[in-house]
Amino acid sequence: MNGILIWGAPMFLLMTFVFKYSDLPIWQSAALWILTGIAYGITTWVTQERRYRKAATEHRG
Repeated sequence: MNGILIWGAPMFLLMTFVFKYSDLPIWQSAALWILTGIAYGITTWVTQERRYRKAATEHRG
């Protein structure tokens, strides 16, 4: 959810209404940026999990 709210929604608004970046219909632009937000959220989550596991392993030992 954070990826969609923090990355996907603002990018959708900026690229669709401010910069008029593409000629995609609004629903396709929304779908594109929602998927991008999901990818951003998953990437952030995986990266943070790796960092946590590494720090936890180092702390134990």
